[in-house]
Amino acid sequence: MRAESVSIAVLVVLETLTPLERAVFVLHEVFAYQHPEIAAMLERGPAAIRQLAHRAREHVRAGHPRARIDRRTQQATPRW
Repeated sequence: MRAESVSIAVLVVLETLTPLERAVFVLHEVFAYQHPEIAAMLERGPAAIRQLAHRAREHVRAGHPRARIDRRTQQATPRW
């Protein structure tokens, strides 16, 4: 039951972020990479990564999806 709750929570977090915010959030919050390391990985400046991390945290706190996806698009997306 706990594993399912954690999985759902992670999915909610991930759907609130853009792909770039998601990458920064996961690399920083989950894997503890520092902003300069993430900047090098994503070929961005450290200041841009700090801003993306800040935005990602704000979106996660807000707790609502960033964009609505129409059902046909969602169903056409491959499941992992």
